[in-house]
Amino acid sequence: LYGYRKIHALLTKDRLIKCSVSKVQRIISRHGWGCRFKQKRFNKPGNPYKTFENLIDRDWNTDQPLQKLTTDITYLPFGKTMLY
Repeated sequence: LYGYRKIHALLTKDRLIKCSVSKVQRIISRHGWGCRFKQKRFNKPGNPYKTFENLIDRDWNTDQPLQKLTTDITYLPFGKTMLY
């Protein structure tokens, strides 16, 4: 099914019928010929990232090597995308 904008474009393309967009919209809504549309997705509230307790708490002293290993992720925003 087409929406009122596309139907208006098809009618006026070959100059079959001269009418306004609002008239086409009124006719479609009066007869219930509306088109199907996708609903917008909304972001879910809350924190999507998993958090952990600070077990090391800046205590880097160890008895053996490779006992405490950590990592860090740097987020760089570039326009609409994020680089890690």
